[in-house]
Amino acid sequence: MHCRLLALAFLGCMTASAVTAQPLPSTQVTISPTKLYLMAYHACERSSCSNPRNHSVYLAESDDGRSWTGVPGWTPYAGSVPDIVRRDNTLYIYTASSFVTRYNLETGTLDRVSLTVNGYPNGTGGFVDPSLVVDDQNRLVMFMMYAEGTAGDPASCGSGVSSCTKQFLSATEVAGSNGTQFTVDSGARATVTVTSGSSASDPDIFVDGSTFVMYISHGASFSVWTSSELRGTYTRSTVLSNGLLSNQRGGVPAGHYDRTTGEYWTYVHIGESGRSVIRRALHRSLTEPISDAGWTTVLTAASMGLSATMSVESPGFTTLDVVKLQPNPACSAMQVPSAVSATQVGSTIEVAWAGSAGATSYLVEVGTAPGASDTAAIDTGSTDPRTTLRGLAAGTYYLRVRSRNPCETSSASEEIRVVLR
Repeated sequence: MHCRLLALAFLGCMTASAVTAQPLPSTQVTISPTKLYLMAYHACERSSCSNPRNHSVYLAESDDGRSWTGVPGWTPYAGSVPDIVRRDNTLYIYTASSFVTRYNLETGTLDRVSLTVNGYPNGTGGFVDPSLVVDDQNRLVMFMMYAEGTAGDPASCGSGVSSCTKQFLSATEVAGSNGTQFTVDSGARATVTVTSGSSASDPDIFVDGSTFVMYISHGASFSVWTSSELRGTYTRSTVLSNGLLSNQRGGVPAGHYDRTTGEYWTYVHIGESGRSVIRRALHRSLTEPISDAGWTTVLTAASMGLSATMSVESPGFTTLDVVKLQPNPACSAMQVPSAVSATQVGSTIEVAWAGSAGATSYLVEVGTAPGASDTAAIDTGSTDPRTTLRGLAAGTYYLRVRSRNPCETSSASEEIRVVLR
């Protein structure tokens, strides 16, 4: 899924040929992932991370997305910038190489076989930074940055070039190839203009219930792009400054939308105390930047039982649930509630707002400081655009409302200040 970002210097991507990988014949092994979430990542000695040939692919698992442990029976192998996806009973791991690693959860067989992608623009070039998903016809779809075969870092412009364009493409699995052959889809999913000193790389694709979302890494930052169709044209966010959801707080992102809580889980890696660690942010929208306080370190070399001198980088995320990537046709994009008001009635606060089309309930957040929800976060469980807050002590509170449906939770409404006497 991801171009490498090194411990202290966020560098660019490497082409598939830059990483030494070896085929592996079908082998009976015992790999026992039992937890719901899986993460593929690469690790390396921080003193030699600049060379992707020194990267090895590891596999971790988690029940909650925060506490991670190594998958029992997994043997690391040479590889860089991994992504992992499950389709039916098979796990597929793609890296910056011309091989795909497959593990059949039912038969316990592991192999590593050659990968081919055909149909590049002008019939030339290759891919870097693969991100894999399963479409509504149960086909693997690979999102990638198109490397046109020029020398140097494909994420940035060549030496002496002040401006250039980077294309992000998708390719669909050839029927019957079991993840080994892909054909590039027509058109670009996104086109990014890069200037001297900047970069664009590492696309990551996921769906949030009503919209397809693509993250694109820009060094230690990343931008948000969306489309109503998987193979459509993705548009950079115009709400966020420069489209950046996170600015200089980590790059090489991996995204996931938790339909149960209405939260986005975003993973990045970033340099910390001389080596790279993997962090996660929980957030309820793609329209408000993630602050530094929003990030929590969830995976380090030490927490994985590796040497403290090692870096962990390039998170790739999947779930053991078999989920095909398609928006829920019953869901529409949630509108932000408006006209929020609050009235004190005795020791209670009556909150009302203008209802949002398509909402099945509302989330009312109450905090003791602007933007906080440390007092309450109440799902009304109803389409009724009003609720009553009880049991609050006298004091000053800040209230906001979000609309919800089974697919997503909206951004917050304008915040109001209430003084309960």
